[in-house]
Amino acid sequence: MSVNIGETLRTARVSQGIILEEVERATHVKYKYLVAIESNEFGEIPALAYVRAYVRKYAEFIGLDPEPLLEAIQSTVPATYKLELDAERVPTPSVNAFLKRRNPWQRVLWIGIGVVVGLILILLLINWLVPSVPSTGTPPVSSTKSNNPSPSEPTPNLTGSPEPTESILPSSQAGPEIEFRVTAIESGSLTIVVNGKAQFEGTMEVGQKGTWRGSSFRLTFDDPAKYALEIDGAEIVAPLPLVFAYPPATP
Repeated sequence: MSVNIGETLRTARVSQGIILEEVERATHVKYKYLVAIESNEFGEIPALAYVRAYVRKYAEFIGLDPEPLLEAIQSTVPATYKLELDAERVPTPSVNAFLKRRNPWQRVLWIGIGVVVGLILILLLINWLVPSVPSTGTPPVSSTKSNNPSPSEPTPNLTGSPEPTESILPSSQAGPEIEFRVTAIESGSLTIVVNGKAQFEGTMEVGQKGTWRGSSFRLTFDDPAKYALEIDGAEIVAPLPLVFAYPPATP
């Protein structure tokens, strides 16, 4: 004796006082499909696999054994499912259906990535084909000397300032060359003129040193307390004057 699937499910549900909406919320099967199952109108459900799955969920929710109901499906389902029953297989979504469900923005994303990669390759090719033009300008001259320079470094000339209009001493009074060193105790600015020529004009940072040689020189400080001065290895006792000249002017 064949089992009436829809009547069996509906009778069990009603006897427990369960409304169809409760079944929908618990099984996540759409209301219209539950109505179709209870009416044995299985043609309203898209595929045989869905019929089996929905009947199983419905039966388990109301406490019935789903196996007799699943066996009865073969004799009660519409003719549209006969091919699937004969093949004894569970239908799988077609490739076209899968492609339709894919996110349409995914293709746009891949196209965008391809465009960006293409532009990068073009820029790299242009950079490789076009030869770089060597610079003809003169490199800028720094206004400061690196911290703690080696005593063997050449005399710094950091400003490129024009020669002054007059020397500290006339050539007839120029004496033997001496070596002097200026050390910045604090950051400050100063001007150094050696043998009548500007050798440095700018800022010295804390700890920065500079060594020069000449027969005469003049140091102009923004604040003499910021500097220490050595002449031929002998430190000049502070305080230094705002303008220090060597040799000192003859009274």
